[in-house]
Amino acid sequence: MLTFSGVLILLPLAYWVAYRPLKLQRTLQLSERYPLVVATIGALAVGLYLVSGGQALTVSILNISTLLWGIYMLVEGLTAWFLPQRKPWRRAILLAAMVAALAFMLQPLTTIYHQIVGGASTAIVNSSRIEVPAGTAQSGYDAFGEARDGGADPFSTFIEQGNIAASSSQPLSDERSNEEIAIENYLRALEAAPRGSPQQALAYYNIARILERNGLSAEAQQAYDEYWRICTDVATRQTPLCVQMIANDNLARLR
Repeated sequence: MLTFSGVLILLPLAYWVAYRPLKLQRTLQLSERYPLVVATIGALAVGLYLVSGGQALTVSILNISTLLWGIYMLVEGLTAWFLPQRKPWRRAILLAAMVAALAFMLQPLTTIYHQIVGGASTAIVNSSRIEVPAGTAQSGYDAFGEARDGGADPFSTFIEQGNIAASSSQPLSDERSNEEIAIENYLRALEAAPRGSPQQALAYYNIARILERNGLSAEAQQAYDEYWRICTDVATRQTPLCVQMIANDNLARLR
């Protein structure tokens, strides 16, 4: 989470661009307008977050950390400009601004922490097959079907059956491939989920990964586009499912 947040870059930037130059402004013989330069940089970062709705960058935590960095730069620059000789007041205003910003962003930060660092499961299909003892995959697959017949949530049971079929090297049928069985279950999960919901995005996401794994790039892109359309919508982009799927995508690109 620390790596994806960009803190290792943003903190040194804040120190060398704002904190230290403003502290030694006269010693370094910087322009009297330098605090306004710092404030402008901060305002641009804050404005980028507001204009994009917090989606300018593909990594959610990086959007938040950039916003907090921008608020620091903005407040540091403005207080240095308006209160150049009142350092205690400057520190107090800066502290209050950062505490307020952190409090405002606490909910999305908590969500990202639990989904990325905590590793909460969202039933995303594995990218490769898993060797399992004979019969284990079939019994697990059948168990979810029986649970659904007994009243369990259709969406969750179809997703789990799809994941078993997609991830197992043990054939589940003599007539169809595991990939066909997986996609069939994901399509049923898609039908069982509310329209435009993160659950539908998950079904599309898993379908895309299966198709891509089997070399069907064009079909995979269509499913991927549907997942992305849902998870970038203002109503769903901060939901746990979408947060983790997007994070999973970012991790895959780094591998």
